[in-house]
Parts: sequence; C-alpha cells; structure tokens
Amino acid sequence: MKLKRIFSVCAALAVSALMLAAAACGSSSDEQKQETEHTHTYSEEWSMNGGYHWHDPTCGDTDQVSGRGEHRFIGTEVCRVCGFDRGVYGTLTIDDVAVMPGYAESRLHIAFSDPSKAEPLTYSYDASSISIDEEAGTVSGTKEGTYSVEALSDHFYATFEVIVSKPDFSDSYYDTDRFASTISSRAAEWEQNASGSTTVFIGDSFFDPWGWADFYSDYAGYDVKLLGISSTTSCHWEEILYEDMIFKPDTAVPANFVVNIGTNNYYDSKMEQTDALASIQRMFLILHQKFPDANIYYYSITQRTNTGYRNQVAATNAAMENWCGGYNWITFIDTASKTTGSDLRDGTHLTPEAYRSIFMPALEEAGCAIAPLGAASEDIADIVRTVSDRVASSVSIVYKGEALSRNFILSGKAVISETDNNGHVEFRFGSGDGGMNSRFLIWNNQSDGIFRITAAYDTGNPLIRTLTFDGGLEFDWKLVVTDNDAYLYVNDVLSVILTEIGTQGPLYVGSENLAVTFSDMQAVSLSADEEEYETELAAMQSVIGEYGDKNTSQTIEFPAA
Repeated sequence: MKLKRIFSVCAALAVSALMLAAAACGSSSDEQKQETEHTHTYSEEWSMNGGYHWHDPTCGDTDQVSGRGEHRFIGTEVCRVCGFDRGVYGTLTIDDVAVMPGYAESRLHIAFSDPSKAEPLTYSYDASSISIDEEAGTVSGTKEGTYSVEALSDHFYATFEVIVSKPDFSDSYYDTDRFASTISSRAAEWEQNASGSTTVFIGDSFFDPWGWADFYSDYAGYDVKLLGISSTTSCHWEEILYEDMIFKPDTAVPANFVVNIGTNNYYDSKMEQTDALASIQRMFLILHQKFPDANIYYYSITQRTNTGYRNQVAATNAAMENWCGGYNWITFIDTASKTTGSDLRDGTHLTPEAYRSIFMPALEEAGCAIAPLGAASEDIADIVRTVSDRVASSVSIVYKGEALSRNFILSGKAVISETDNNGHVEFRFGSGDGGMNSRFLIWNNQSDGIFRITAAYDTGNPLIRTLTFDGGLEFDWKLVVTDNDAYLYVNDVLSVILTEIGTQGPLYVGSENLAVTFSDMQAVSLSADEEEYETELAAMQSVIGEYGDKNTSQTIEFPAA
C-alpha cells in the first residue's frame, strides 16, 4: 500500500506539471498572437533627406518605416513623390577617384554648387575594401576593384566610384623597353646634374629636348632640366617613377616637377577614358609619394588638330582640374583653352613661339618659383664610362648651374682604357635625330685600334686625323662653340668644324663600347664669363672669320698631321 501511495503522489505531481506546462504554453501563444496582430501605423507626412523619402512610424516601432525610396527628379528640381525641392539647396557632386593600395590617401573632390549650404556627409560603402575619412575628406583602399559609394546628408545626395588599383607592369600599356636607352640617358643626366633647387620638366614629347628645342635658351640663367621622353604615356611614367628609373633614391630631390602627359594615352595607346584618367592620377600619387616635399605643376592636355579624342581630352582636363584642386601639392595649369591649331607646328607639337607666349607665362602665373642659377659651382664633375654604356646615356655638362648649349668653351682630358667593337667618344649638340647628326666623334669605327677624329657619320674622307690605341689612349680636347658653329681641338690641333649646329639642345658628352674617363673639365661661357669668352674667341678670329660665315650645314675636316 505504501508503494501505491507513492505512485499516486508521483502521478499527481506529473499531472500538475503537465497543467503548468500547458498554462505556460497558452500564455506564450497569446503573446505571439498579440504580437502578430499588432498593426504598424505611419505618419501621413513625408520624412526625407538628400537622397530618400519615407513615412515615419507613429506606433512607437522606430525600426519600421513605410514607402522608403529614392527621390524622383524628372525634368524638375522637385521630387514628384514627396515634394523635396533640391533647388533650394543646390547640388552636390563628387568625382570618381583613383586610389593606390599602400600609397598616400586620395582626396575626395566634393563640390557643393552653393558652398554656403555645405553639410557634413556620411558615406555608405564596402568597408572591407576601402576606407573614407569623413572629416579629412580622403579615401584609401586595401583591395583592388571598383567600388560604388553613396554620400548623404540632410539635403544632399551623390554617388561616385572609387577605383582601387596599382600599376600592372605586365600589361602592354606599361612596356618601357623601347624607351630603355632614353630612360638611361635621362637618368645619367639627372645623376650628373642633380640639384635640390632644380625645376624638372617631365612627360611626353612636349617636354622632350626634341619637342622643346629652345628650352635651355628660353630658360637661360635658371636651374632647370628637361627630361621628358617622346611618345610616353602616363602608364610609362607610372613605371619610371615607381621603379626609380630616373630619379634614384640617393640623388637630389627636385624643388618642382612640371608635367605634361596624357595625349598619348588616347592618340597612341587608345585607352578608355576611365583607365587613362586613373593612370594619370596614379602617376601623380606615385610622384608625390616619392617626393612629398616637391611642388607639382600639371599642364592640361593640348588638343591636337586631329580631334578624334577631343571629348575624352576635354573630360580628362575637367576631371584633372577638379582632382588637383583637392590637394595643396599639385597645381593644374589650363593651357588647353589657350592653344589653337596655329600654335601647333605639326598638328601635335607646339611652335617655339607657343612655348614662350603660352606655356612659360602660364607656369609663372601658377606660382612656380624657378630658381635662378645664382653663384653655382664652377666645378664640373668627372664622367666615368664603361664598355656597356651607350650614347643614349651621354650626359649634359652643367657649368655654374647652366647646361652648356651654345656660346661656350669647354676643355678637358680623356683617357680610354678599353675599347670594344665600334667604340667611340661623342660630343653631341642636342638630342634626337638632329643631335645624332650634329656631333663630333673620336671613333674606332673599323675596330682596328685607330681612332678617327670626325663628325656625324662622315667617314669617307681619307685625310681624317687619327689617334692610336695601344692598350690605352690619353688625349686633351677642347670645344669652342659659338651660337652657330662648333670647333673641336684634339691635343691643341684644330681637327673638325661643324657649321650650323642649330638649336637642338645642350651639349652631351659620352661614349659607346669603350671605357673612358673625362676629367679636368673647365669651361667659360658667354652668359657667365662674357669678357673671358670674348677674349678667347678673339684669339681665334681668323679661323672664325674663315669658317663662321658658312650658310649651309657642313663638316670641315683637315688633312692628317
């Protein structure tokens, strides 16, 4: 009986537990039923911000809104749905922006049509790939790709794209192999003449010695270097700058960079506008990252007489003007609106008059402080060349801060310690094809150890003076250069004369296929030492009188001694 009683108690307890459970379940069900039966209510009035409209809840449920959607502006400044009038506040535009992962942040160009009504913005974007500093107005990226961003405030709305990319040097756009010799030449020239006060001009043929032949006479007396490379695009300069091909880490930092680039992106490489613009902006980000203390001045792209890409050129110039306006280290210079077809000598390149009347004044107006030469050093550094060097890397000679070009006398010593096939020394007046045909050569052209003293490619005269290499060769040389002609003395003997050397550019000294050291170089120039220069010219007046009035370009050689 005792066992049955315990069982009865247990059974009663079990029944009680089931009843309690059932009661509990019934309570939960009622609450859920009440929850599902709740009806949200919303204000009849529209709420809105710069991008959207909606109805706020009136039932206390702050997580619920009704009718949310983008404003619809079709042929009016007023939203057809909610009545939001953006005309009262003006418009907001934010340009697409290029970002390089691992490099300095890019600045957002934010433009309120009425700056007095500007408002703080909040941004919606993929935070796993890009980051926006709302206070600083900058964007950085960690993952390559193109990302859409939404900017929003109480009365403004805009969307834009952030293009995160780094140069893909394996792409054909970045093939710099065909420029290798010229890049080497520009690097050697900068290394030889690097100065922390120099204003450096880089870019395409506009700033190549071939394109601006009068550069050093136009900027006579100023610390400047012309290091542009014909036919290059911003892609090529991305690699040149990124890989330190010209401006080595251990050389001086230029005071200013003046850049002309972009036309070849379209007319040569035929790039899409988005890619071309992103490359130009990346190039400048690389340049600024490498040289954060240098000022950068960017000339707008000059439209060619071939106007096939005029829309892309105009759009790129407008975008770059906005982009540059967001930074304090780069200045956009509008020259495109000032040039016409008559300013282009071949449909593509500027006339000398256009450089002097448009480009130079525009740079001055932009506030670029180009340093004068001042009391620069008279010392001329030795030039040491190896057998592997080519004439493309010959260097210009700087005397008292000036690249010697015309109206100077330069002398020195040359020691050749090794010669290979077709080895030669060159004294070249300018770059490009014109320079290659206006140069003196001391030339082992037959690889027989006999160095012939000649000019350009003229080797037909049997009465050329010669020097003999016998395990080594040492000789003195002197160049006397007027504004039109050049005279080469070897071991104090006048050996070759070039008439009408023109205005191709500065003097380049160098070699190819031989090891040679140029040392003990001394100079006088008309601009720096007028009296001494005129005195030395007077001493050779008979020679100048005989040959200096030639009116056709020619090479004059003398019988062998």
